[in-house]
Amino acid sequence: MRIGGSMVSFLLRGPSGCRNGVDRILRTVVVICCLVLTGCASAQILHDKQQARLYADLQQDRVLLKKFRECSFRSYGEPSNPATADAEPREAAPAPSTHPLQMIINKSTLNSDEDVSGLLQVVADLADPSQHKIDFHTHLDRLKNVMELAKRFHSRVRLEEDKLIKDGTQFERLLVAYNRAYFGEIKFSASAGKGGAKGVVKTTSAGFVDRNGNAFAFPGLSVEVSLGSDKTVHLQPGIPDSKRISSDLVRIFLEALFDAAYRTPAERSATALQVDWKTDSPYPMFDGERLPIAMASFEKVSRDSLRAEAAVISAVGRAIRGGGMFGINNEALAAGIETAAGVIAKKVVEHETFCYFLVTNRPDQAQAEEGPQIFAEADPGKLNPN
Repeated sequence: MRIGGSMVSFLLRGPSGCRNGVDRILRTVVVICCLVLTGCASAQILHDKQQARLYADLQQDRVLLKKFRECSFRSYGEPSNPATADAEPREAAPAPSTHPLQMIINKSTLNSDEDVSGLLQVVADLADPSQHKIDFHTHLDRLKNVMELAKRFHSRVRLEEDKLIKDGTQFERLLVAYNRAYFGEIKFSASAGKGGAKGVVKTTSAGFVDRNGNAFAFPGLSVEVSLGSDKTVHLQPGIPDSKRISSDLVRIFLEALFDAAYRTPAERSATALQVDWKTDSPYPMFDGERLPIAMASFEKVSRDSLRAEAAVISAVGRAIRGGGMFGINNEALAAGIETAAGVIAKKVVEHETFCYFLVTNRPDQAQAEEGPQIFAEADPGKLNPN
């Protein structure tokens, strides 16, 4: 450091032309360093050793690897494709988790939307275990476009709600159901009042409930608490804010899209289980009497997917809220982007981890240590190749 400082001092003491030139160079270097330090390192995501072990197990057994690839190639419950199962994997390689998503896209008006290809590219990177480091900076514009995609489809729900819930594809029916549940699934009904007069009673849902049982509701909805037969307390609703609503609507769109594509079994209270599928097969429920995987494994699928979401939201959030070249001075936009990245990571991990336990049928794997996460934020100074 002293030598470097002496050299700089010497250069600055030189002729004025040289000094001005060096000064400009130093300022440029300082600015570039600040941009890099504040805007780049924080969006690096590493696959954790725990998740890597899942793939490593499969790489040791080519039969299991084939089964895993074939499982991740389709929605849960869809008949297997012999051509896919018999295909010889070229390497330990990325599970084809983009395929069921592509199939859903092909069946809807999403297929004609130019922003869909960016979404598929993000999924392809997240679903590739050979990608030891995932740099979300290359995906920021794609994630912004995912936000716009979600906005367009929520607008379509508002305009064509009845048509979509009746004749729409699986994705469109899920999106309408999730959207309605989020905004309370408000219903009014007549009831007998005092003196024979009829009153109107409003009922609302508890909000959109994802496949893990987590609820998300529009903050403008009030909550009623019953204190007895004739006593009800109405709690004041929260104040809607653009950051939360932007985040929630992106989440609902992606949850509907990935649930339609992967159909990972849901717990009993999930909104997906309330949809009228008519002639289509109903959304699969995680049934305690007919378990596709061990209960402990199912718990691990949920925990690991939520950890993946948390890690990705944290890393992407720091990158886009920093003062670097990737910083975004718009909280609603930043919340939507980080949520898009986190939910995509969560859904990919749900699908692939569920497929892992489905094909290995090893309940003991669910008892693995709880410390490691599916994704860990990269710290170049702490990386240990061992």
